Amino acid sequence: MKGYPAQCVPMHPKATRSGYVYEHMLVAEKALGHYLPPGAQIHHINEVKTDNRGKNLVICQDAAYHKLLHRRAEALRLTGNPKAVRCRYCSQYDNSETMKTRTTKSNRFVAEHPACARFYDRNRSRTSKPKKPRAPQLARVWGM
Repeated sequence: MKGYPAQCVPMHPKATRSGYVYEHMLVAEKALGHYLPPGAQIHHINEVKTDNRGKNLVICQDAAYHKLLHRRAEALRLTGNPKAVRCRYCSQYDNSETMKTRTTKSNRFVAEHPACARFYDRNRSRTSKPKKPRAPQLARVWGM
């Protein structure tokens, strides 16, 4: 079952056909005192699937919040700033205040540098695959 430990609890409402339920769900439900609400997901803080201690689990109200926790954990690990976001075009992390952020129709979070978005839009009609923006050449910067 996807690498997560499971226990056999056949009468549980979220049990599989063979009667198994993920252990982290059982731990979270015990802490809550009732079954998890529909759509709720469990997040492992240290991202170790087998670490089901209560202090390592966070109950997320939906998948969007769960994805937010993963995005922030990755940003913290790579930049030291949990609020940094990754540009969808150049893949560089930057402060969210300098980025243009939005949610797509399919409910995905995207962030982009305004310059990267302009570069992409400008080149989208010219080529089938956009090129990544390059660093400015020294001759242009120094006026040579």
